[in-house]
Amino acid sequence: MNGKGIVLEVKGSKLIVLTPDGRFRKIRSNGGELMGQEVWLAPEGRFRPVKMSWWLPAAAAALALLIAIPAMLAVRVEARPVVAYLSMDINPSFELGVDEKLKVRSLRAVNKDAAPFVEALEYEGRPVSEVMDRLASELADTSYLQGEQANIVFAGVRLDGAEKELLSDLNLQAKAAFQKAAAQSGDANVKITQIESTPGVMDEAAYLGLSTGQMTVYLLAKDKGYSVSLDQFRTKPLHAAATWKGGIGALVGDAEELNQDKLNRLLEEEKQERASEASGASSAPSPTPKPKTSSLGAGGAGSASFKPSAAVETKPAVAQPSAPSTKTPPPSQKHLPKPKVSAVESHLTPLPDLERGQSREELSEREEELADQAGVLSEEWKKYSKQQKENWLKEKKAAIEKLREEAEKARKELERRAREAEERLKQTEEKWKKDAKKQAEERLKEHETQLKHEQGKEEKQKEQEEKRLEEAEEEWEEAEEEWEEAEDEWEEAQEEWDNIEEEWEEKLEQHFGH
Repeated sequence: MNGKGIVLEVKGSKLIVLTPDGRFRKIRSNGGELMGQEVWLAPEGRFRPVKMSWWLPAAAAALALLIAIPAMLAVRVEARPVVAYLSMDINPSFELGVDEKLKVRSLRAVNKDAAPFVEALEYEGRPVSEVMDRLASELADTSYLQGEQANIVFAGVRLDGAEKELLSDLNLQAKAAFQKAAAQSGDANVKITQIESTPGVMDEAAYLGLSTGQMTVYLLAKDKGYSVSLDQFRTKPLHAAATWKGGIGALVGDAEELNQDKLNRLLEEEKQERASEASGASSAPSPTPKPKTSSLGAGGAGSASFKPSAAVETKPAVAQPSAPSTKTPPPSQKHLPKPKVSAVESHLTPLPDLERGQSREELSEREEELADQAGVLSEEWKKYSKQQKENWLKEKKAAIEKLREEAEKARKELERRAREAEERLKQTEEKWKKDAKKQAEERLKEHETQLKHEQGKEEKQKEQEEKRLEEAEEEWEEAEEEWEEAEDEWEEAQEEWDNIEEEWEEKLEQHFGH
C-alpha cells in the first residue's frame, strides 16, 4: 500500500509504522525519524497463496480466521471497539454491536431471512438510533411486525468494561425505533421482551448457529423442566419455539435482569450434558460373540473336538468338513487402522483365537464378527476424529481470543504511546516557551544595561560640558572684573592726565605770563 504512516517505535535501523488501514509494518529507517512523525511507505510485495490440504477444510477456515482477525482488530486509532451487543429475534434474527459512543460497528444476520436486510443497510459508524429506525422501518414494510411475529425479544450482552447504562440506552433506542415503525404501519400491538445475557452464552449461541436470545431462552426453559431441544430453536422462530404455557413471558419478564452466574452455570451444564451424550454414543457395547465347537475328522473318523466351558452352548459338528477358507478379506478388514488413545473407553469384547481346522461356516461367522467390530472401530474412530476436531477448533478459538486480547493490548499501548508523545510535545513546547522567554529577558537586560551605559556616558558628557560652561562663566566674570578694574584704572589715569594738564597749563601761564 502506498501512502504515509505514523512512526510508533524506532528500533535501530528499523521502524514500526501504523498504516492508514490500521496495520503495523516494519520498514527500513532512513535515519533521523522520530516517534509520531509521518513517513512515506513503499508498495508492499504480493504474498503467494498458501496451499491447504483438501481433507482439512476446517483447518483452512481456522487459518483464514487467524490471518484475518488480527487485521480486523488492529483498527485505526480513531476506530472504537465493540463494547455491547444486542440480538433481536423477530422472524429474522439480527445481532448488532456498538461502541461506547453508541455507534454501530457490526451487524450480523443470524439466519438467512435476515441477510437481505443487512446487505441493503449501511451501518458502519452510524448512530444506533438511525440504524434501528431504518431496520425497523424495512421490517414493518415487509409485514414482519404483524400478528405473532410482532413478539420481539431483545437480548443484550455487555463486554468487559461496558457501563450498564450504555446497554440500557441501547435497549431504549431499539425499542423506540420498533414501536415507532409499528405505529406508523398500523401494527400497534408489537410486544418487546428485553433480557440481559452473558458473553459466554453469546459465543456458544454463535457456535451452534443460534441467536443470543434463542440460546438464553433455551437454557431457561430447560432449567424450568420444559421439553425443548436445540433443533426446535434452530428451525423455528423464537416465539414459535416457545410452545409451553405462558411462552417466553413464563420465563422472564419485560426488561428483566437475569442472574449472570446462573446463566453461565446453566451453559456449563448444557455443555457437559452434550459432551456426555457424545461420549455415551461412542462407547455403546456390542453383543459378545459366542465361541463355537468344531468336530473335524479325516474321512469321517478320528475327530478332534473342542471342549467349551459349561456356560457356553455347544454346536454339533458339520457333516462334511472342508479346508479352512482362504478367502481374502476386504481391504477395510485386512489392515484396520489402529486408533489413537481416546478419552472414551472401548467396550468391545475380544474375539477368541481362531482355531486351526474350523469350518467355512464358522470362519464366515468370524469374518462377520470381525466386520462388525471393524464397523464399531470405524465409528469410534469417526467420533474420536470429531472430538479431536472440536478440541482443535476450541484451541483455535482460544487462540483467536488471545489474539483479540493482544490486539486490544496493542491498541491500548498505542493510545498510551500517543498520550506520552503528546505529553512530550507539551513539555517540549513549555520548555521552548521558557527558553524563549529567558532569552528575551536576557536580551532585554543587555539592552537595558547598554542603554544605562549610554545614558551614563551622556550624563557624564553633560556634566563635563556643564563644568566647562561653569568654568567659562567664571572666566567671563573674572574678565569682566578685570575690565572693570581696567576701566577704573583708565579713569584714574585720565584724571591724573587731566590733573597733569591743568598743572602744566598753570605752569605755562605762570611762565609766559610773567
